[in-house]
Amino acid sequence: MVIGRKRRGFTLIELLVVIAIIAILAAILFPVFAQARDRARSASCLNNLKQMGTAWMMYLQDYDERMPSAGPPGTADATYNAHFCPTMKDRSGYSGWIGNVLLAYSKNAGIYQCPSNPTLNTVNYNTGCAGSGNNDLESARTRYGIQYIYTSYGYNYIATGSRSVAEIAKAADLAVIWDGISAWADCNFTAAGSCGLWAQRDIPTFFTKMGIPLAAGMQNSGPTGWGGRANRVAPHANNSNYLYADGHAKSSRWDKLTWGNIGGHIIPDTHQDYFVPLTRKPTATWGSGVN
Repeated sequence: MVIGRKRRGFTLIELLVVIAIIAILAAILFPVFAQARDRARSASCLNNLKQMGTAWMMYLQDYDERMPSAGPPGTADATYNAHFCPTMKDRSGYSGWIGNVLLAYSKNAGIYQCPSNPTLNTVNYNTGCAGSGNNDLESARTRYGIQYIYTSYGYNYIATGSRSVAEIAKAADLAVIWDGISAWADCNFTAAGSCGLWAQRDIPTFFTKMGIPLAAGMQNSGPTGWGGRANRVAPHANNSNYLYADGHAKSSRWDKLTWGNIGGHIIPDTHQDYFVPLTRKPTATWGSGVN
């Protein structure tokens, strides 16, 4: 009588088949997991902006609907200048950030960092406010009361600084804070060679990323975009999250926005340029901040 021998393991063919199945499943599931992670980060980022929107509206109520200036209302901006560390924590303009005046209402500086780009932009710096490398938060807190030194968002202070909401034709149209590769919408938006949002920073970098031709007056410095950040612009499946002047927040894309969405009080909502997409330059010259 022949007694069969007991099998003690898999054959080589069986192992190869199992490995092949695992590889196929991994190839299918890893992108799904990555997309789920990105959606979670986008939702967290949008929630950050909603919390900032609540703080923004509370600030406006306290200051007669006047949007933040570079320094606190009723103070001389020279005291709250871009180079003075002792008052940096109260400065919403360049080198400080809008979060400084919203922090009294939000009580949480963590909302200023998106999980997709948590340390993208350095703020509350200059003259070593956060140490010699401008990255020592504990030093900044101890010496100057600064509560955060990074943000993932940009602030449109060119269109908002010191102005009343009543000056904005449609507050629900004006984007004031967004996922940004720069912490500020600096300079004249469109002037050639400027550091403006439309001429040089987020918008042309996004267009380059998406293969959208740049309009005359746009520039995209370096092979990968402004500051080498082309891979970090519009971080949510090519979308960005935006907070608007009326306090609501939503997701959109730079090529879906118009000049009315960034120009603020400067472009009348009755003018055709209000509806011109950001893929084109406005037809008229509007003065400081836009053209």
